[in-house]
Amino acid sequence: MSGPRALQRLCDRLAQAILANAAALLPARRRAWGEAVLAEVEAVDPPAARIAFVVSGALGLVRIAGADALRGRLADPRAVAAAALLGLGAAVADLGAATRWPLRIALGGGCLLLGVLVPRAAWRWGLLAGAVLPVIAHLVGFAGPYVHDRGDVWFPLVPSILLAVAGAALGQRTRRRLCGAGRSGATPRS
Repeated sequence: MSGPRALQRLCDRLAQAILANAAALLPARRRAWGEAVLAEVEAVDPPAARIAFVVSGALGLVRIAGADALRGRLADPRAVAAAALLGLGAAVADLGAATRWPLRIALGGGCLLLGVLVPRAAWRWGLLAGAVLPVIAHLVGFAGPYVHDRGDVWFPLVPSILLAVAGAALGQRTRRRLCGAGRSGATPRS
């Protein structure tokens, strides 16, 4: 009789551990959700139903944590919109341009500036801005200036990402210097 009970206790501990690990992924403001799921495990009576509850609960908590992390990484809508508009403007202007270099310089300068202003995960600004040109080229098809050099539309993507990251490094270094100068120039209060 002690065998089935020991197995049941082992399964309960395993279920609690799985859900506790999934709940640990949640941000602090969502921790109550993980605690609520953990509290419900003991109320599910048949073992088969408990296994299904643990699997679905763990997957649900991981999905919530992932969605929250994704929203956190894209939490600066102004910078997202600025990068998308920068890339779209460069791509639309590029459809009728005779040479691409002024547009590439404008795109790179815009990505550098976005990196300086919003340094957190700055690679996304270069990706958002630089990837618009290949998307527009794909939508346009063989019309416009892409008839002979369609492979050339991918060229700005890598420099855009690199310049956004360089802008982030430059911005962070400048902020550190300004903060250091502010601290060293401060006079102690008497």
